[in-house]
Amino acid sequence: MAFIPGSPNDDNPLGTLDPDLILGNDGNDTLDGGTGGDFDNDFLYGEQGNDLLLGNNGNDYLDGGNGNDGLRGGNGIDILVAGAGDDGAQGDDGNDFIYGLNGNDRLDGRNNDDYIDGGNNDDFLTGGDGNDTLIGSFGNDSLTGDFGNDSLFGGPGQDAFGFGQLGIVLASAGSSQVRQGLGIDFTILGVDTIYDFTIGEDKIYLGRSFQLSNGRADIAFVANDGEVATSSGKVVYSRGTGNLFFNPNGAESGLGDRGGQFAIVFGAPNLTASDFVTQAEAVNGLVPVLPVSA
Repeated sequence: MAFIPGSPNDDNPLGTLDPDLILGNDGNDTLDGGTGGDFDNDFLYGEQGNDLLLGNNGNDYLDGGNGNDGLRGGNGIDILVAGAGDDGAQGDDGNDFIYGLNGNDRLDGRNNDDYIDGGNNDDFLTGGDGNDTLIGSFGNDSLTGDFGNDSLFGGPGQDAFGFGQLGIVLASAGSSQVRQGLGIDFTILGVDTIYDFTIGEDKIYLGRSFQLSNGRADIAFVANDGEVATSSGKVVYSRGTGNLFFNPNGAESGLGDRGGQFAIVFGAPNLTASDFVTQAEAVNGLVPVLPVSA
């Protein structure tokens, strides 16, 4: 294994074709595990400063340390530990494990089946493609499953749940961040499961296409799944099962070609309209935004 130590300055170490141990030390460093023919498993530690860690190929371990860091796993099954500070971490390809620890972090699994744990503070978690597990842990967290059949655990705090398969992602109120994606041509691409939903604390977010003229969610509540197809709401919650459905047909019979189930609220809590938020509202400084067309 090649050992590449950092200095107190801003360093840009590049890994070798062998497995590397790269330390950033002090300064705002860019640590690169190596590209091209380097498929070995690297260990990158940012330590102090606001660092950028790039795992690239191989099954890598990235630890941001202190500071506001950026981590990208690249190809392979990577472990990303954001550490202290407000960090951003992206798994890329592979079944990755991403941990926020402390700070207000933005964690994105991207491709494949990822495990993402926000840790402490208020975090934004996005699963990306694949069947992902998102855990908010402590703090007021925002969890968006995106594509695939995802499992969402909010944990303690006032958490928000969004659904990428309905073109809904979450951003801070007043933010200009809008992700490229599905636009308003919604397609059911997976069924997410929301665990530990707490009535009065947590919220399920819906985009502006799901709101009525008064700004409230266009959602209907039925006793069981058998009544869903005859409901008029664009979103239908079955209190008997906890299943959530997208109903583009409205009052017409059936859910249409693009409709269907998109989520399960585990335990089938007795949800009401106050548990759902549309783009006309903002709760805890968060609003749902619709992506623009790619």
